[in-house]
Amino acid sequence: MPTLDAVRRFAGADGSGEDPALEMCLKAAVAWYDGAGVPPETEGADYDFWVANLAAWMYDNRGNADGNAAIPPYIVTSVHQLRAQARKALNRKLAALGAETEDDDTLRRIAAAIASGSNQEKAELIAELTGTGDDSGDTSGDTSGDTGEGG
Repeated sequence: MPTLDAVRRFAGADGSGEDPALEMCLKAAVAWYDGAGVPPETEGADYDFWVANLAAWMYDNRGNADGNAAIPPYIVTSVHQLRAQARKALNRKLAALGAETEDDDTLRRIAAAIASGSNQEKAELIAELTGTGDDSGDTSGDTSGDTGEGG
């Protein structure tokens, strides 16, 4: 993720007096990309560039109250490039674990698990993707109380 200093320079803001507004714009840009299927854990110069670009655009248009400030098409199209990069990066990590997926929801869950640092969540996802889950606690198919007699 780009630094606040990088966004400040990208937006052409002088000094740190605008930092609260720039920080809100940076958080909003990260959330916008996340909502578009590009998780905040996406790494690389392209991600940093496009998030900083959107944050600067949001900063420049923060006073636009008439609603005519649609996000520029060049930023919208960047989502396709970044989604592909995020998918490839996560699939490289999955391949190292012996699993792979193209499902965007699963990729988002994986990215969130990686970011959270939760070993339990990571273990559950790995088991799900590799088919190596531990079913010892699963009682959904338990028929121990069923005698098999009709009644």
